[in-house]
Amino acid sequence: MYYYGDYFRYEDVNFIHPLYRNGVPWNLTGIWKCDDGGIYYVRQVNRNNITGIAWLGLSEGGRGETFSNVYCGAVQRSTASGGEPSFVIRGNWTDVPLGKTRNSGSLYLQIDKVGRKITVIQKDKKFSGSSWTKIEDRVEDYWTALHNQVTNMQEISQIYYSRYLPLIPKLKTSFETNVSSRGWYTTAWRCNDGGVYYISHEIDTTFGDSTPFTWAGFSDNGSGRSFTNVCCGSGNRGYMEGTWTDVPLGKTMGFGTIKLRVKDGGAKLVSVDSTGGFGGSEWTRIG
Repeated sequence: MYYYGDYFRYEDVNFIHPLYRNGVPWNLTGIWKCDDGGIYYVRQVNRNNITGIAWLGLSEGGRGETFSNVYCGAVQRSTASGGEPSFVIRGNWTDVPLGKTRNSGSLYLQIDKVGRKITVIQKDKKFSGSSWTKIEDRVEDYWTALHNQVTNMQEISQIYYSRYLPLIPKLKTSFETNVSSRGWYTTAWRCNDGGVYYISHEIDTTFGDSTPFTWAGFSDNGSGRSFTNVCCGSGNRGYMEGTWTDVPLGKTMGFGTIKLRVKDGGAKLVSVDSTGGFGGSEWTRIG
């Protein structure tokens, strides 16, 4: 079944459009600016005749203080008026506890013909954005382009401090103490790969014992410069498993699956299986 954006586990292949033999007609991977004021780091992954989409969205132009959300979904092919093929994305989003908001829901999105603009077809009221425009393919390219527009070190310094530093997520040092109503593990975790992971684990009785979980992981003690990944899956009091994907805030571009076991009464998470070269193996709760 299609479970909370874990797109490579979807069984109904008729829902997902088959890939073109020479690849999909665009690559959505890159940095996108949204009309909610946020910067969205989008990753497109093509695997097993499925085009998966994952993103990390950070409010305030990339700071993520008001909201930090993760989206996982898959591309569906439909037919537009006039018989031309049209491509949409269906998936689910969740706020992670880097930001203040704690919401989640579904998003149904339309991709334009050239893959440079995305607009909402249907969304939950709690999601504020409605239109995204692609501004660059990678973080490095974005800042290189900005630097090429300036002529002296003073301007470069101004760009660095006014535009680049705000895009580096700020590590939180304090969290809500009562998170039981939002999930057993909704807080921040420090991993032995040097990263900080903001996990959202929802309590939703419609999913039974196994409920949705999502994370956003940032390398280098929370800056995300080496890697930034997101994960969507399911879990309970004993385990979590899902699909992880690097997004283009960091340098690496991997993806795979992971299964975690809960230890020490919920104080630690330990990887018991992973694919795609995932580096971390143990998480310690810091919130």
